[in-house]
Amino acid sequence: MELSHGEQFAILVARNSAFPKMVKAAAVLRSYRETVTELEEDARVLRRAVREVKSSESFRSFIAVVLSVGNFLNEGTHKGDAQGFRLEALPKLADIRSKDKNLSLLHYVIQVAKQKDAGAIDFVQEFVNLEPAMRKSKEELGGAVNILEKDIETTREVVVQILSHGGQSLDSLEARAPTTKDSEPTATGLLFLNAESTSAKASGAVKDAIADFEDLAGFLGENSKRTKIEGMLGVLLSFCKLVERCNGELEDRSAASSSKKKKSRS
Repeated sequence: MELSHGEQFAILVARNSAFPKMVKAAAVLRSYRETVTELEEDARVLRRAVREVKSSESFRSFIAVVLSVGNFLNEGTHKGDAQGFRLEALPKLADIRSKDKNLSLLHYVIQVAKQKDAGAIDFVQEFVNLEPAMRKSKEELGGAVNILEKDIETTREVVVQILSHGGQSLDSLEARAPTTKDSEPTATGLLFLNAESTSAKASGAVKDAIADFEDLAGFLGENSKRTKIEGMLGVLLSFCKLVERCNGELEDRSAASSSKKKKSRS
């Protein structure tokens, strides 16, 4: 029984152990740009968030006020004269209430901080990249980089094999964009070199961003390796929202008090 061309091709493919790798390599060369773009954006957002926190003078000053108030309240106890505190303690300032339950310790800290510096809570407006930077964990970012690097490594093996059939090698190719004058193997090799270079830059950007985050975690007194992106940035974001809310409440109280005074004078 004579086989059709399609059936003959299917048999050849089934007998060719390298075919799955070739299909995978073709898919990688088609889709790597999308992966690279996403990784570069993830790295960019994370580094922006880290830079916002680390360079914020208002946040640093506010933290100093929190520490000072905490030491004052704990004077004479084993918690007094502390040199620092865990970030997770910041949102808890809103849970410590006055006797009448109207104000919290956070309200008081905001008042003290703003008396020293009118721009004491500017960091609330400065930290614009916390939320987008939380969308990817270190595990997700690292996993995406590992997959990309393995895909590029596998693709390199296939491209080297393709070029060897024509007596060429990757080392013999000069990195440039392929043209219509290039042979198919040469064009494939050039496309791969670009993919390899671009992917390496994206992988490096993500690793640098993670390193920057870990450096910030250590700077803030957290465990640099164990601290999670979504955990630490989530605490900061939650704290910013609390500060914004408490500051709004203080402003409302101040406006109501001023209005009451004006009415009593008239």
